[in-house]
Amino acid sequence: MVLFLLFVLTVINYGDNFKISRRNLQSGLGLIFIGVYLLFLFFNGGIYQKLLIPTMLIHILPLIFIPAVFSFQVIKLRLTSEKFRFFSLISLAFILRILMIIATPEPAIDVFYMLKEAPIRLLSGINPYEAVYSPVYAGVTADYFTYFPGAFLLQIPFVLIFTDPRVLLVFSDIAGGLLLYLVGRKTITAQIIALIYLFRPNSLFIIEQSWLTPLVFFFLASATYLMKYGKEKAERLTAVVLALLASIQPQFIVSLPFFLAGITKRINFLIIFSIILLSVILPFFLINPAAFINDAVLFFFRPSRQMFSVPVYLSLNLNTPYHFLTGRDIPIFITGAIFILITVLLLLKLYKKNYHKSGLKAGIVLANCILYLSFFLLLKFSFINYYYLTSGLVLLYLTILI
Repeated sequence: MVLFLLFVLTVINYGDNFKISRRNLQSGLGLIFIGVYLLFLFFNGGIYQKLLIPTMLIHILPLIFIPAVFSFQVIKLRLTSEKFRFFSLISLAFILRILMIIATPEPAIDVFYMLKEAPIRLLSGINPYEAVYSPVYAGVTADYFTYFPGAFLLQIPFVLIFTDPRVLLVFSDIAGGLLLYLVGRKTITAQIIALIYLFRPNSLFIIEQSWLTPLVFFFLASATYLMKYGKEKAERLTAVVLALLASIQPQFIVSLPFFLAGITKRINFLIIFSIILLSVILPFFLINPAAFINDAVLFFFRPSRQMFSVPVYLSLNLNTPYHFLTGRDIPIFITGAIFILITVLLLLKLYKKNYHKSGLKAGIVLANCILYLSFFLLLKFSFINYYYLTSGLVLLYLTILI
C-alpha cells in the first residue's frame, strides 16, 4: 500500500500535466478511511495484553463509533456537526491508546525497559550508556541503550509522573494526527487524513511495543507545519525541532538537507541546529566515548548473528528474502551506496526544480517519504513501525496538497 501510494504521489508531484481534484480526493479518502477503520477493528490489539476489562474495551468501543465513520460518506448518518464528530473520534483514539497501556503494563520488549529505566538511571547519577537494564530475552544481558540521548531526556517528566514511557508516545501520536489536521487547513479532507493516521491497523500495537515512531512523526509533522505556516522567525523553531529529532536516532539527521531547501537563512538555521544537537549528545559522548559509540552507533553495524535481541531475518526488508535464498546478507557497502545514490538524486531533484513556494514544501515532504522508505527497505532490520512512519509521511504529503 505504501509503495503504491508513493508511486501515485511521485506522479502527482513530478508529472507536468497531472492535476488532483480536491473533491475526488476527499471522496476517495473517505472510502479509504472506512476501509482502514474496518481493518482497525480486526487489528487493534497487542500481544502482551494481560488485563481483561481494558482489553475488552479496546475491542468494543470502536464498534460504537462505526456510524460516525460511515457518516463521512453517507449524508443521512450525519447527526452531529463535523467538528463534534471529528473530535469525538480523536478522543476515541486517545482513550484506546491509554487502554492499551493499562492492558499491557509490562510488555516483554527491551525498548520498553530501556525507555522506562534510562531516565531513572540518569537521575541516579548513572550513565544510561553504561547501565544494565531489566532482562527481557533469555541469555541476553540488557547492557545497551541503542538510541541517542534525546530518547531518554524527553522521557524524564513522563516516566517520573506516569511511570510509563509510552504516555509520551500516546501524546505524540494524537498530536501528530492533530498536526495533519492543521497542516491541511482544518478542512473535512484534513479531518479524514488525520483519522486515517490515528486508526491505521496495528496503531495500538505500535504504542504497546514502546516504539518511538509516533514521536519521530510528531517532530517531522511539526517541522512541516512550521515550514508551511510559520513566518521567518519560525525557521529557528524548525531548527530546534529537527535537532530534537536527530537527537533520538542518528539516521534522522538525513532530513536536514531536505528541509534546508525551504529555509531562507540557512547559516543561522545550521548554527541553531548544531548547538541544540551537540548540547544533547556531546555530554554523554565525553563521559564515555566507547560506550556511547558502541551502543548508539556500532550496534546497528554488528553482524546479524551477534544481534541477539533483534529478529533480523523476520524483518520487512530486501535483506530477508535475499538471506532466505542465499544464506547471506546483502553487503553493507552495496546497501549504503544505493542509499547514498538515492539521497543525492532526491536532493538534486529538489534543489534544481523550479518550485513555486507550496510546491517546494510538498517536494520536501515527498522526498522524505521516498528517502525513508528506501532506507527501511535497505536496512538490515526493519519492522512494522518503520513503515508506520512512512505511511504517516504519505498522509502528511497529502495534507500539503489540499
